[in-house]
Amino acid sequence: MKHPGILPRVLRGITTLLLVALVLLCAAPAMAAPTPGTGGWYWPTATEDFHGWSGWWDFRGYCWHLAQDMHSPAGKPVYAVGDGTVLESKYVRGYGPGGGLGGAVVILHKTYDGVEFKALYGHLANLKYGRGDTVKAGAVIGTINNSSPNHLHFGIHPGKKYPSDNNPYRGHTYTKSNTYGFVDPVAYLRSHYRIDPYKAPTVATVASVHTTSTALWARACSGRLFWAEAAESGPQTWTCSLPNGTAACVEPSQTVPVHDSTRYFLTVVKTEPAIVVKDKMPRLSLRASDRTPARGKAVTLSGSVKNSAAKPFVHARVRIERWDGSKWTYVTSSYTSTTGTWSLKYTPPGRAILRARFIPPNTYSTGVSASLRLAVSTRSSLPW
Repeated sequence: MKHPGILPRVLRGITTLLLVALVLLCAAPAMAAPTPGTGGWYWPTATEDFHGWSGWWDFRGYCWHLAQDMHSPAGKPVYAVGDGTVLESKYVRGYGPGGGLGGAVVILHKTYDGVEFKALYGHLANLKYGRGDTVKAGAVIGTINNSSPNHLHFGIHPGKKYPSDNNPYRGHTYTKSNTYGFVDPVAYLRSHYRIDPYKAPTVATVASVHTTSTALWARACSGRLFWAEAAESGPQTWTCSLPNGTAACVEPSQTVPVHDSTRYFLTVVKTEPAIVVKDKMPRLSLRASDRTPARGKAVTLSGSVKNSAAKPFVHARVRIERWDGSKWTYVTSSYTSTTGTWSLKYTPPGRAILRARFIPPNTYSTGVSASLRLAVSTRSSLPW
C-alpha cells in the first residue's frame, strides 16, 4: 500500500537540513587576521621567520633576487601588510607552477607618517581583490599557489611610481647595479612603521604614584620600556621618560623582558603617570666581503649594531651562527667598536646560511639577528 504522505515529509526533512546547513555556513566566522608584528605590520604569511629561504639580493647564477621569499603551504592565506589600494591584480607569467601564469598583486600602502610604498605579492591563487579596490590591514588578498616550492614572493618599491622599466611585477635583475627602485622588503618594514611607535601606553590609575628618577622597578607602572644604548645608570639599560621631565632607568638584571623580533619591552602593572615611549631599538646588519668564495678561502664578515637614531651600541657582543638544517649552531663571536661596527674572518666549510645575533645582557631575551648565504666552490664563484 502506498502512503502518499511519506514522500512529502521526507522532502520537507531534507529541505530543512539543507536550510540549517546553509544558515550555519553563512554564520561561520571570517578567517581571523594574524597578530601584527614588528612595526605594526601584518606580515603576509603571518610570520617573520624566513631563514633558509631566498632573500633580498640573493644571487641565482644569472640574476639577483629583488624580494624576500616567505615559505607557506599551498592554499594558505596571504595577508595585506597594511591598509592600501590595489594598483594591479592579475595572473602573470613567472608566478605560476613551472614559470607559467600565477597570481600577482601590487598594493599601494602608507606608513603611519604618510610615506607611500608599493608591495608586490607573487605566486598567488584565488585573488580576492581587483584593481582600484581598497584593502584593509590583515585582509586575505589570495592564497599560496602550487609553485614549487610553495612560497610567497614579497617585494617593496618605495613611492607611487612604478619601477624604472615600468614592470610592477619584476622579481629579479640581471644587472647588479640596477635594482629598478626595489629595496630589501624586510628591512623596510622593520624601519618604517604602520603605527606611531612613540604613542604612550595606556596605564591603570591607582592612588600611589611612582616617579623615582633613579630606577623604575618592574612593579611600578604599566607600559613599555625600551632598550637604550646609554642611560644614567649605565651604558646599556631599559629606559623611559616621565611626564615631569625626569628620566627613569631599569637595569637589565632587575627585569624579565619579552620581545617581538626587534622590539624589546616589558609589561609592568598598576600606577601612573604614563610612560612616554622613546624608541631606541637595536638594528643589526651583516655583510660578507665575498658571497661566493673559493673553497678554503676566508671571507670577511662585518656589520654594525646601531639604534634607530644611528647611534652605536659600543662593546656589544655579536654571535655568528650557522644553520645546520634543523637549528642554529654557534660558530664564533665579535664585539662592536666605539663606532658600533664589527668584523671578523671566517672560512666556510661549504655552502652556508649564516646569521649574526646581538643579545643584550639578559638571558631572557633572544636578541635581533640578520642572515645571509655563502656559496662555496673549488672555482672562484658559483651560481647560488
